[in-house]
Amino acid sequence: MRGSDSGSVCVEECPVEVAALAQRCQLPPTEPGVFKGDHTTFRIWLNAFETYIETRCSSSSERLHYLGYYTAGEARNAITGFLQMGTADAYQQAKKRLTDRSMTVYALLDPQSDTCFVKESVLQELDLRGEDVTLE
Repeated sequence: MRGSDSGSVCVEECPVEVAALAQRCQLPPTEPGVFKGDHTTFRIWLNAFETYIETRCSSSSERLHYLGYYTAGEARNAITGFLQMGTADAYQQAKKRLTDRSMTVYALLDPQSDTCFVKESVLQELDLRGEDVTLE
């Protein structure tokens, strides 16, 4: 029961709150994993990175450090210059570079039907037209 001027929480509510907190503490720690440049896993990785890192770090330099820590291979190579910059907006630029690289897909191959789906802008740039374009 709340006291009129104390603002204290009812004793009956405390066990419920403590139980919820204990349950959250029992969950294993989550980490985004290491992103190596595979565009098919980027969106999942980015969501995990934003949830795990961005919600816990307010400093751009810390976020940039973790971005370097949780990338490898092609992805790390794409942002290496930003990792060395140390400027205030280096994190946002590095994240944008990863997003731009990973969200740009030019063609997808469907192995079940041996069909290749090519991005329309690529076909236009190559001056290829028609529904059935054969690429060799």
